[in-house]
Amino acid sequence: MTSPRFTRFVLATYGTALPAPAPRDDAAAGAAAEDARRYAARIIDRRARRLARAARRLADGGVDERHAIRIAAKKLRYATEFFATLFPARRARAYRKALAVLQDELGAFNDAAVAPRVAAALAGPTAAATVAIESWSAGRAGASGRGIAAAWAAFEAVAPFWKRG
Repeated sequence: MTSPRFTRFVLATYGTALPAPAPRDDAAAGAAAEDARRYAARIIDRRARRLARAARRLADGGVDERHAIRIAAKKLRYATEFFATLFPARRARAYRKALAVLQDELGAFNDAAVAPRVAAALAGPTAAATVAIESWSAGRAGASGRGIAAAWAAFEAVAPFWKRG
């Protein structure tokens, strides 16, 4: 029973016992595609609303709030990439690109925020490298704030590709 020959026998027998799939007509295929689009739109819309809700704290949020926004953006991006082929490519591409820029800006901010903690843990809190990284991080955080605001504005300007019209 553990031999490859027996495994092939079971698989061959199982394959002959399955009923042949029923042929689908064009109307049924179209309905299935529409159902998939509706499902995808519901998932993407839920993720987009979560991101919008989290982003209310974008302007005055600290490291933890911006990290939560980054995670919400990442989850929305995964959903849009997974379901993008169900929608018009051009609109999906524009939305995903704006979302990727936003996610990159949030990631740069997070990197700058985390770097001093990592440096302090590795080199010590008073090491020259830690002090230099803290200075870099403070400058980067200010620049990141402007970049995040611009990326958010560009992202908001792009039409949600899963919504009609």
